[in-house]
Amino acid sequence: MLLCDFVTNHSRRKPSEVFARQGSRQITLEEAAERIDRFAGALIGEGAVVGDRIGYLSKNDIDMAIMFLAAGRVGVVAVPLNYRLSAAELSAIVSDAKIKLFFAHSAFLSVADAFRSEQPKVARWIATDTQGRSGWTDLESWFDSHPPLSSDHPRPDVSNVACQMYTSGTTGRAKGVMITHANYHASVSQVVSCLEHRPSLGEATLLAMPLFHAGGMQVLTLAAYLGLTLVIHADFDSRIVVESLVENRIAIALFAPTMISFLLNEIGDVAERDWSALKTIMYGASPIDKPLLLRAMEVFGCDFYQSYGLTETTATVTMLDASAHARGLRDKASERQLASAGLPVFGTELRVTDRNGVPVSSGMSGEVRVRGAQIMLGYWKMPDETAEVLADGWFRTGDIGRIDEHGYLFIEDRLKDVIVSGGENISSKEIESVLIEHPAISDVAVVGIPDSRFGEAALGCIVLAAGASTPSLDDLVSFCRQKLGGYKIPRRFVFVPDLPRNATGKVLKRELRSKFRDTHDNLK
Repeated sequence: MLLCDFVTNHSRRKPSEVFARQGSRQITLEEAAERIDRFAGALIGEGAVVGDRIGYLSKNDIDMAIMFLAAGRVGVVAVPLNYRLSAAELSAIVSDAKIKLFFAHSAFLSVADAFRSEQPKVARWIATDTQGRSGWTDLESWFDSHPPLSSDHPRPDVSNVACQMYTSGTTGRAKGVMITHANYHASVSQVVSCLEHRPSLGEATLLAMPLFHAGGMQVLTLAAYLGLTLVIHADFDSRIVVESLVENRIAIALFAPTMISFLLNEIGDVAERDWSALKTIMYGASPIDKPLLLRAMEVFGCDFYQSYGLTETTATVTMLDASAHARGLRDKASERQLASAGLPVFGTELRVTDRNGVPVSSGMSGEVRVRGAQIMLGYWKMPDETAEVLADGWFRTGDIGRIDEHGYLFIEDRLKDVIVSGGENISSKEIESVLIEHPAISDVAVVGIPDSRFGEAALGCIVLAAGASTPSLDDLVSFCRQKLGGYKIPRRFVFVPDLPRNATGKVLKRELRSKFRDTHDNLK
């Protein structure tokens, strides 16, 4: 089955149940099924065929969810775009993905207009509200100009790509991760099988993680699969989210650890709220401090699950389930398991290997490798990189970990130089490639260091060019802003006489992380 089929089936059982709610707007399951058919029909009317790519530049909204489900119905690949990227970065992805139709929320028309002239192969630019701008088609008008999808329209195979999500890589070049319909079906069923309290049709789930992120897409697919009401937030605002959790009687929510930190530390009366409706909190995307986790478990009083995975694994490889969390809370002997990533979800094989791919003994550290039905098809138009990470049918995560005698996975470090800040992957090499162009810099390395709010923050370690004056923080930030999205720009820098390197010249980033882990938000 396709994900849109679940929405259709739920709509036949309970057509008046709410599919999604966002602010004052809401649509029922019946209306969602109809809108999916309208969207899919318009795609076909526009000439889209199986395998074509369509992009959507928006914060979370109802139409973005509909677009993903509708595209899948006719074999078109949805490419959700990260609205935090610069115009140059977005243009590069549009070119790489060969996007045929470009959809944008009205809030991002200026950003899209900055690179439209560079994209002559985009057949049509469609906006939720054109605001009178030339070259844009209104979304509702576009719907009306095409008939809904016919019921006998051919169905794509579940092996077809459903979504192409872009993720930072070690080279700094964004990779298009191809996730199939079968990947999504496997992943969502694996997650549901772990839940002790399976939500029922009509119960509410919170969508506050962005839909260009694997975590946000996991919430959407879970809602479609179970018939849950999506309570959609365009942004994460801790005060608004707390009110929404209570007022909408959210039953299940997915957060990055930094979001949990904001909820607990920015809302003074959070412990006094009524959390009786909240049955499950899932968290993932970055490490969580044990004190933060223990406090969250006490305040919310619901089941907690930690999910470990990557974009390439359709979000989930292992799960630390509610019973393990409960044991860790009440039993000191079991508390160490709270630092683990849990056990493999069903149908998933996990092993830790040495650099040659040979499995190591239990308790020994090595690279984590995964095999299962949720593993991506590959990287778009990157056969060499795909072959490298899918060697022998096992996906190489690039993470260093160990598996204990009970089968629990502990993640210890990353092979890849990707910084995880607030649940977002940031390529250190991409930042380095920008900073090295600064005239005052002769050498640079960027590492992730602990941050109480975002889990990790980027730190730039700079070697000054001979005779150069020390640039100010404002100068460095402004320089980076020309080529990087705001969330990628370091706010912490240190100046060093040279960078530590090994015998082959590779920068020893672990030494930098260790030396500067306590660097604060000021230029050093």
